[in-house]
Amino acid sequence: MITFIITKDDINKNFECSMEDSILSLKNKIIKEFDITTNYIDLEFILERPIRSLGKFNLESGIIPRPLDSYNMKEYLNM
Repeated sequence: MITFIITKDDINKNFECSMEDSILSLKNKIIKEFDITTNYIDLEFILERPIRSLGKFNLESGIIPRPLDSYNMKEYLNM
């Protein structure tokens, strides 16, 4: 399981995702939990320093590119 801490309007909530979940499924959980009226949201990672241990993939601060929405969490470990 992977836990994401999401902050909106100074409210923090934890979202747990399995390795089979995608970023898009996480976004849909967030939309439902925070009762957001739009159909799509962007997520922004806020990191103290980049994570360079995800195979060929680096995780840096900023908005997650939308083409990555369809990947399962486990695929980030194999990139």
